[in-house]
Amino acid sequence: MSEKTETIEVGAKNTSIIEMENWLINKVAEHLSMDSEKISVHEELVLYGLDSMSAIMISGDIEEKLNIELPSTTLWDYPTIDAIMSFLKDKI
Repeated sequence: MSEKTETIEVGAKNTSIIEMENWLINKVAEHLSMDSEKISVHEELVLYGLDSMSAIMISGDIEEKLNIELPSTTLWDYPTIDAIMSFLKDKI
């Protein structure tokens, strides 16, 4: 995991990048029926078995958590958790 200490606005409260990254790792693990400890933020999610349905569902989870709208291709355009986090930091 990266050592990011910046905060982003999530709904009505601030959360750190690390907290958001951990939430995303857990969300990916949940959708892919994996142990979150086995997910690297630098590994492409398709290597863990991410398919288009899971990508859409995870994008929806992110949209709901951050109260933003994302392109349906977000997880394909940003194929790692680290890339997704960089994209989200710029969106908020």
